[in-house]
Formats: sequence, structure tokens, C-alpha cells
Amino acid sequence: YLLEVIESDPTIVIWVYMPSGVISMLLAPKLGEALDKINPLIGITVSSVTGSIITWFLINTTNLWIFAILLIFDITIVGTASLVLINLLSRITLKHRGKIMGLQSIFASFGCIVGPILGGLAWDNISLTAPFIISIFIELCLIPFYWIAVFLIKPHLTETYDFKLKIERNTI
Repeated sequence: YLLEVIESDPTIVIWVYMPSGVISMLLAPKLGEALDKINPLIGITVSSVTGSIITWFLINTTNLWIFAILLIFDITIVGTASLVLINLLSRITLKHRGKIMGLQSIFASFGCIVGPILGGLAWDNISLTAPFIISIFIELCLIPFYWIAVFLIKPHLTETYDFKLKIERNTI
């Protein structure tokens, strides 16, 4: 997208992507530590909504430097959301942990296969921004599924969160 819309020089594009990846890998664990202290429902919801908004700004910018800064935040949010989800899944009882981690891996791998295929088809047949818009839509549509997963996982947690995971039948 960057090569097609903002900058045609591949060397400059590499200089935008490389630091973004490195900086985000340094920032994501710090944000993950902060999000460990809040309810996973809030953490996943905030990271999904924030990631969607940043992706929207990313595809609507024409400035290379703003794109680079937004890309750092976007990649950081993705890493942070992943850490929040893994943190939640790691608290499941040993009896069910392998099954849940396996399911998470299956869904992640499925997304890694289907995402680029559908994104490429959308890129070729709809527009350059279509894969990103679809990504935003999917990210927002997955929020209720994350909530359902947390409700289903809650009875099988071996550890509780410091805030005592307020996911009771009557309250959220």
C-alpha cells in the first residue's frame, strides 16, 4: 500500500517499516504490562477499537512520516492485544489449557492463511484500501466473540486477576 499510494522508492519504504517493527516490539510488552492490570474485556475491546481507528487513519494519510508513526502505533496495538489474549488463556486450568491454546493457534493460523488471500482478492478486485477496510470491519466484529470467549473461559481459570475479574452472571 505504501509503495502504491505514498512512496514509490522501496528503500524509503523499508526505512519506514523496519523501525516501526522494532519500536513496536519494544513498546508492546510495556503496554501489555499495563493492560494486565485491567479487565481483559476492557483490554481487548480498547485495543480492538483503537487498532481499528489507527488503521483508518493509516489508510487516509498521504504523509510518509505520519504513516510511519501511525504504523508504529498500529503494530504495537496488534502486539499488545495478542499479549492480553495470551495472558488470559494462560490462566486456564491445566486440564483445558492445551485445548484452548491449540484452538487459539488454529484460529490464528487460519487467519494467517485466509487473510492474505482475501486481502489480495479485495486489493485486485475492489480497491487498494479495501483490505484495510475489511480488516477494520473484522476487528470490530470480533469484539463480541472475544467477550463470549471470556465468559466461557472464566469458570476454568486457575488464577484470577487482581481486580477479581468481575464477570458474574448479573454484572459486567
